[in-house]
Amino acid sequence: MKDKTISIRVSEQIADKAKRNLENAGITVSEYLRMALISAAENGVTDLLNSPEAMEAKYDTEHGKTKDIGTLEDYKKWSDSL
Repeated sequence: MKDKTISIRVSEQIADKAKRNLENAGITVSEYLRMALISAAENGVTDLLNSPEAMEAKYDTEHGKTKDIGTLEDYKKWSDSL
């Protein structure tokens, strides 16, 4: 079986925080993402989509409590400010 490489984009701040937290758990970002993808493939993503954060985002979206960020550049500035 041939492996596939997957790229993702996140802010530098998120990547750095995730790397530190994962290092504390003794795993790399790559290992964590590999485990998450295997879990999603084998078990689906029910738990992830039913997390409190996901449910809050769903509620906010359904009740018009979202924020229009604008362009991709606007989004980058907004995400860096978090």
